[in-house]
Amino acid sequence: MDVFVAETKQNEELTLEEQLKLKKEKQKRFWLLTMPTILVYLFCFLLFPAFIIYTLLNTNYNLTTNKERAQILEKMGQKLNVIEKYCTTNKYFHQLLSKIADNVQEAQTPSEAQQLLTQNIYNLKEKYPDSLEFIVWNDKGEIIK
Repeated sequence: MDVFVAETKQNEELTLEEQLKLKKEKQKRFWLLTMPTILVYLFCFLLFPAFIIYTLLNTNYNLTTNKERAQILEKMGQKLNVIEKYCTTNKYFHQLLSKIADNVQEAQTPSEAQQLLTQNIYNLKEKYPDSLEFIVWNDKGEIIK
């Protein structure tokens, strides 16, 4: 208490200008002492948690987008595999004629097989008039037109 009384007596004896200087110095000391504490609080309770949240959100975003990209690429790969089977006309016609031949071989009677073959040839001539030419022989080896 004696210190406080002595300080007030000194303040009364000082001029107004000197009192302002002392007040400014006390404010400087106060800010110099509290500024590191404020900066530590700012870092611990604002900047560091914000950085952690940003990192978590960024990682979550990258994981979900990479997962979706992988799914899309897998779908595209599956569709490409289906399309690749028929990527050239030679492959397409080979598979088409193989299916027709399999259907004809599964026929139970020769007349049914001939009917299937005639029907399929007619359909192919309709769909691909300039692409395919068929030469058919009968059982005597003569060409059937």
